[in-house]
Amino acid sequence: MIDSSRYCTDCKNALFAPSSKKMSEKLVETLEKKEKAKVKTNRVGRVEYLFNSFGTWIMLPALINSNIPKHSDLRLFHTHIEASTHLSVSITPLESWLWLLPVIVSLLFTMGRVKDLNWPVNTAFLLWTPLTTLLLFLIPGTRGENGYGLEPKNPNIFISIIAVLASIPYLVLVVLLTLGLLSKFT
Repeated sequence: MIDSSRYCTDCKNALFAPSSKKMSEKLVETLEKKEKAKVKTNRVGRVEYLFNSFGTWIMLPALINSNIPKHSDLRLFHTHIEASTHLSVSITPLESWLWLLPVIVSLLFTMGRVKDLNWPVNTAFLLWTPLTTLLLFLIPGTRGENGYGLEPKNPNIFISIIAVLASIPYLVLVVLLTLGLLSKFT
């Protein structure tokens, strides 16, 4: 026992020993970790990329088309119903400059995806098409931090399942539209 103290030497050293770090330093480190976790990376993960591509190539043209009069030359595609049994859709990519909107948006998302793969950003100019979207979805990004920033957060399992299920009709539409466009040029 130490004089005038109720603690033994070992207990006093354990209770009143100077800490290795000050409390304020620990608080600053904790806050820095939380802030770093909040930082949005400019890399785009596979699931986010697939959702963005679906919105860019399916939803955006449908939204644009729904707000343009039916007989306008600006429409992105025209639908024809024949004898209430046959529905045909004609896509007019060369007739409307509004197709530039999905192309530009797709290019921006593809740049983020290429950054996640740690490829040069210039390759996005070659890979922005709807068909290559599915290929970029299948390639896993780099783990951890790369030259373009932090790794994107992993989506929850529910979002991942929806992305995989959404890729099936998206693949069918992309293939059908690609074949339809190719037949117009041949």
